[in-house]
Order: sequence, then C-alpha cells, then structure tokens
Amino acid sequence: MRYEVLKLLRSEGDNLRFYAVVKDKVALAREVAERQARAQAYAYQKKSLYDDLVRQLFNKFQRIADTLDISFSERGSSDRTKAFEKAINHAGREFEASYGLPLPARTVSCSTPRSDAGLQAVDYFLWTLQRFFERREERFLSVLWPQFGEISDLDFISPTKGRKPTFWNQQHPLTTLARFDPPKKKRPRV
Repeated sequence: MRYEVLKLLRSEGDNLRFYAVVKDKVALAREVAERQARAQAYAYQKKSLYDDLVRQLFNKFQRIADTLDISFSERGSSDRTKAFEKAINHAGREFEASYGLPLPARTVSCSTPRSDAGLQAVDYFLWTLQRFFERREERFLSVLWPQFGEISDLDFISPTKGRKPTFWNQQHPLTTLARFDPPKKKRPRV
C-alpha cells in the first residue's frame, strides 16, 4: 500500500516538489551539551529549534510563487500557527533584505493530515527521509527522489571540509554512499 502511494506521488511529475531542512539528533544533543557547559542558564527549547528550522526552510523559498498558502500540521495540543508565521515573516524579511524582491502574499494555517492532502503527501516524503537517515534505507527515497527539490542537511560531515551544511538536489543526489560514505580526497603520490 505505502509503495503505491509513493508511486502516485511520483506520478505528479513537475507539479510536486518537496523541500526540507534536516538536523541530526546526535549532533543536536552535542551542541546543546556544549552550550549548557558554556552557559549554565541555557535551557534547550524544542519549539525554538523547530521554529529556526522553519525559518531556514522558508528563507530560501520566498520567491517561488506570487502567493503562498502554507499549511502546518498540528504538533501536540498547541496551535503553533503564530510562531510559524513569525518564523516565516523573519525569513521573508531576510530574503527581502538580501535580494530586494517583494514578498509574496501568504496565508498560514494549522491543519491535520486527515483533512489536508498536502500534509498527507508531506508525511510520506518525511517518512522516506526518516527511513533513509535512521536506517540508511534508500529504496523508498529513490522512488520519490524526482520530486525532491532540495534537502538542506545541516550536519553533513565532509571528509575534506568537516561539518558544514550541504544541499542535496537533483544535481547532487542524496544516496547512502554520498551521505554516509563520501569518497575521500586522494592524496597525490610523491
């Protein structure tokens, strides 16, 4: 059944593009521990991390349409629409300052996958990414890969450049070999 849904999503062709920002939980735990060691008063806020990832995602994609209709899935019992609007507006201001382009009109709403087909599709895309990162399972991701616009991987560790954000896209595909076993730069023989 799940594979059939993935094939249906893939059949949408150019009508469907998925973008995401991913953060490694182990790297996050290390960053939080380091920050707590430097500042005793620091307390990790899961909501602020999520808001920052939303800002990073929308910072890059402000100018993809004349209007944006953004629907977020409910997270727990709280409606985070205002926080998401704030994060998206912050991203919009950064985009406007960087590129001098006017912001598209947008609406932000909170919904559930049960009542929103777009959120159902997002759940499948996120599931394929979760399987890839947690189990190194590429088969589901490869079915949907033509629909991926870009994945911003905040914690990729390059053998030559160390930890730095990396962007996976159609020209630079996300594969288990590229993500987990990247080729090392060959040393010249002397």
